[in-house]
Amino acid sequence: KRLNLVRLAENDFQRFKRTDETDHEIDFVTFQKKRQVGRYLYEANPGAHVSFKSTSLIRDLAPKKSWPIISIAVNEKDLNDPVYGILVNRDKKGREWERIAEVTYVENGRITFESYAGLRMHGGKRLETHEFKPGFRLYFRRKYGVKNVPDGLILPNLNIPLRTLVIQTTAWPPGYPINNPLAYDISKQIGCIVPDTQMVEIYLNGKSYGMGYATEHLSRRQWGQRFGHEDYLFFVFRSHNSIEDVVGYARKIRPAIEGQLTPLLAEAGKTIDLNNLTKQMISWFFSGTSDYCQGVAAYDRARSDAKLFWINWDMDQSFWDKSAIVNNLQRKPWQQAGLNLFFYGDEPKSDCWRVSLFHRLLKESAEYKIKYLGLFVETLNHLLTQDFLYSRIKYYREMLVQFGEPHEEYVSMLETFIRERPYFLLLELKKKFDLNGPFSCKIVIPNGVSLEIDSYIYNSEYIGYYFKNTPIELSVPESFSSDFKYWLVDGEKITQRNIQLQLSKDTTIDAVFK
Repeated sequence: KRLNLVRLAENDFQRFKRTDETDHEIDFVTFQKKRQVGRYLYEANPGAHVSFKSTSLIRDLAPKKSWPIISIAVNEKDLNDPVYGILVNRDKKGREWERIAEVTYVENGRITFESYAGLRMHGGKRLETHEFKPGFRLYFRRKYGVKNVPDGLILPNLNIPLRTLVIQTTAWPPGYPINNPLAYDISKQIGCIVPDTQMVEIYLNGKSYGMGYATEHLSRRQWGQRFGHEDYLFFVFRSHNSIEDVVGYARKIRPAIEGQLTPLLAEAGKTIDLNNLTKQMISWFFSGTSDYCQGVAAYDRARSDAKLFWINWDMDQSFWDKSAIVNNLQRKPWQQAGLNLFFYGDEPKSDCWRVSLFHRLLKESAEYKIKYLGLFVETLNHLLTQDFLYSRIKYYREMLVQFGEPHEEYVSMLETFIRERPYFLLLELKKKFDLNGPFSCKIVIPNGVSLEIDSYIYNSEYIGYYFKNTPIELSVPESFSSDFKYWLVDGEKITQRNIQLQLSKDTTIDAVFK
């Protein structure tokens, strides 16, 4: 096998025909009988050269400019046989529904990876309805050829080996092809934990399967490499979990939801990463992710100071106002529920334990509410800036044009969404918590000077929004302190280098230097 003298083949469970013609010379063959390996077998590979069908079927293809290609070749029987085919029986799960496939990855017109892999179906409810194209899951195993794809090869930002890869189509929701990748970009910018993702064109048996994206799988086999050992909790929502993980997750989070914890914020924060929780909630209500209770809850049992944290996953119902469609509501896309995704009046809207904990913290901890509002304001002012958001929309617009499916109306909607959404959410917060604001704060910065605004460095004009109880902090870095004269706050001089201001109206601040 290591010499490439044999290759994997479909097992037909038949033996070679035996011959007694001993007077004939025969070519060397590796095995006189077929050697069975489960549903697969080894066959002789003359010339010791592996020729992958997944490569030969697309060799003459002219790739779209910036679109990597993942080509999958698999026996038609493995796909469409009524009893055995995984595409026909797409709702079936488990190792017995994994079929041998050949996989080729092409980037910038160059073949960078070829291998065998185990192929399974992937796609949640799409697998049950048969209405939309499902995706695939690729398992790289040593028995197939390679146990993993080297880190950074298919997913450029992934710094661990790739053992299980999800290839998902953009068929759902129909007409919203980049919802998931864009929502992941936004979540990552906020500080959430997200799987690495790459836009790809999918080819199946030499025919284009359409636009899609590749992402690492949220599984112990793939994600667990980060822990470096096996003693960790990994609770996957909407999936089968071990009793140990089910009980472990409940024991970790339920006391924070129902227990008598005093003070609540400090006690809950001993075992739960509340910063991670809050950022995940912000990612959902910024993007309007209505199908939010997904992903993974995890923590490292081997560490005494380990805290429970969550990983974002499956955010395709972002930017898509499902509630308006179902209930025939007349509102703009950016007006879909944000914080109100999680509330019926003052009560939690969902039975998702993360939402229950979030609700309790807001209701019972004034300290958490202040921290939460501060983190939200920080996110909108300094992380989800218009420059960042428009740069991602620009990237995906160019990708869609290159693919030949520009989706102009959809992209235009996204541009309007990211422009209008921040202020809409501020108004939603104002109403929900009876806040004073939001107030705009414009800061004029002289050329050649850098300032710290809420600990972020700026060297050009800044505009942000604040509530009265989310103050703005301004500081002059040491390197510019000798030339600093004063702040001019709506015409009033303040000479301290470092100041904190609570706004009660729209405000303009000039930084005055010698």
